[in-house]
Amino acid sequence: NLPTAVQDQLRAWVCKNVHPDELSPDEAQDDAFHVTVLYGLHAADGRQVANAVAGFGPVTFRLGPVAVFEDADPAHDVLILPVKDAVDLRLLRSRLERLPHTKTHSEYLPHVTLAYVKKGAARRFLGDASMVDTPIAVDRLRFTSWQPGAGVVWVSLLPGAKPYAKPITPLKEQETLTIGPEGKRGVWRTVGGNPIFIEVEKGQSVPEAVRRAEGRSGG
Repeated sequence: NLPTAVQDQLRAWVCKNVHPDELSPDEAQDDAFHVTVLYGLHAADGRQVANAVAGFGPVTFRLGPVAVFEDADPAHDVLILPVKDAVDLRLLRSRLERLPHTKTHSEYLPHVTLAYVKKGAARRFLGDASMVDTPIAVDRLRFTSWQPGAGVVWVSLLPGAKPYAKPITPLKEQETLTIGPEGKRGVWRTVGGNPIFIEVEKGQSVPEAVRRAEGRSGG
């Protein structure tokens, strides 16, 4: 996910420029703006992912002018911000590609999705440079498992963080949730010396979220 300040900037841009009637009815207004590094990983929990990216270091890039994917969705245009200077992202992706995964796209086009809008509505935004060259640095990776209800695990990219190699620390009884990255509710755990934030979804208990995050492997 992008840093909170950038999230706020992008959300304000969408609210100011895109009329609600132009948005897809399925558009999630509280969805976090992000850049996908690799879709289709087979890993069921964050363990392999954290091992693959351990010590990579912060990822830096900039955003380009507003563009559109017209063929990605039959009913809508997809407003995007292409990523410029994506060297770090491509190197990070190459690490993740060593893990078992299903290739879903022939070409990697890193971008931030702003909104799904009605067909034809995107053209008036093309080339908008409001956010061009905004410098962005990301020091953690959000991993979402393919397993339903498995939740979200945040993995640090900072040098010196040890691989995700040990069991998650014991559960605390009636633990209070904290606000973590991008305002998500959950708990922090130290895993093999690596700080990881585990999102606790609505209706989930802390023990359930933590056990799912560690894949119930216990090792």
